Amino acid sequence: MTNTFAMSPFGRRTALGRMLGCVAIGTGGGLTAGCVPETGPVASAPRTASLAGAGAAAASCDACAFCAAVGEFHPPAPTPCVTASGQGTCRGVAMTRSIWDRRELRVGFMNGDVQLIERVVNAADEWTRHSGLRFIYNPPGRTDIRIQFRGTSGGGSSTVGRATERVDQAAPTMVLGLSVMSSERVLRRLVLHEFGHALGLEHEHQNPAEEIPWDHDAVYAHAAREWGWSRSTAQHNILDRLQAERTQFTAFDPRSIMAYGIPAALRRDRVAIPWNFDLSDFDKVFIGMLYPGPNRASAATSLEEGQRLWAAGNAAAAFEAWLPAARQGLPDAQAAVAYCLQAGLGTARDPAGAARWYRAAAEQGHAISMVGLGVMLEAGTGVTENLPEAVRLFRGAAERGSTDGMFYLAGAYELGLSMPADRAEALRWYGLAARLNHAPSVARQARLRARMGT
Repeated sequence: MTNTFAMSPFGRRTALGRMLGCVAIGTGGGLTAGCVPETGPVASAPRTASLAGAGAAAASCDACAFCAAVGEFHPPAPTPCVTASGQGTCRGVAMTRSIWDRRELRVGFMNGDVQLIERVVNAADEWTRHSGLRFIYNPPGRTDIRIQFRGTSGGGSSTVGRATERVDQAAPTMVLGLSVMSSERVLRRLVLHEFGHALGLEHEHQNPAEEIPWDHDAVYAHAAREWGWSRSTAQHNILDRLQAERTQFTAFDPRSIMAYGIPAALRRDRVAIPWNFDLSDFDKVFIGMLYPGPNRASAATSLEEGQRLWAAGNAAAAFEAWLPAARQGLPDAQAAVAYCLQAGLGTARDPAGAARWYRAAAEQGHAISMVGLGVMLEAGTGVTENLPEAVRLFRGAAERGSTDGMFYLAGAYELGLSMPADRAEALRWYGLAARLNHAPSVARQARLRARMGT
């Protein structure tokens, strides 16, 4: 369940705050509707942008065929998403039969340099930080996941979830095309993706909740040309969706590590999907749903209880419910606690404490908290003013699909905060948010166009 809250906009005392006409929480003005339409920590779903599409070709029933086929890739620079999809829910897809019935999985390495193995372990453990899972590496005896390094293509393959129980102990269940020379970006993407399969996750494009506008003829031609696949193989591995009654799934998440980049030519709407290189916010929530740990489960309960209390008008009790969940690492709870501390709702106002909680959530890739912390850094509220860091956070939030992030990044370009002013770039970001019905961006885009005479 997603918890959202009103972003603290810029104070009028700041240049960007004056330009955007926003009032910072705690500066005597309160929130203005012209800044952010949300009204509280659980008022609405986050306004995030996402591509209405999914990853590229699918895993087979038990193994990730596309991962093995794709080999070396040259991912494009991340680009802002331009259409809304699946707001207000956690997202993911997994075959019920593939989900493990235990929380400790034994992982063995069949070959590989010690340094390379250490890097893989560090990347794979990211899944355990958001769930009740624990990986035991190179244990004696039987293993659940067996990794073999083969080649340096940057591609790989993995048996999906519990299907590894049918693989001979002498055979690998995961193949990684990595070496000590592989870049950290390529290594991390591949390891997180393949371990996702090993934990039972499927490619996002197979999600029963999403119907992708594939250009079938283009897909067949692409699969035949690139991987030598027949039409039936391409149909099974790319075009077919999983059966809903056999699947645990939620709304489609184009930023999932389980999604692959798709060339625009393979879709009728000609909208490309960029490559992803880290767990999305929803990957983290979904894996915690599939494999809850005792702390995570209690934290999720506290989060929901806080939402109920906030909706009932009891801000003080909501704050107390959210606090233990925030301490257990849930970014939604951390963001809610930060908002309460910043606004002085349900607790004493504490801007410095708010900044600390925003930062904790922002470091987990929580887009709303990135904007919240960026706002405080721009205004110098609770923290030392740091305009370059504020702009970096706005950009990170914008690239994760936050329309608030797009709005504030556009304002930074318009004003030239810590970088040369660039009205064209400002219009582009206002436009992206405006296309997602972000009312302040619609108004600001119109004003800027009028000033530019365009």
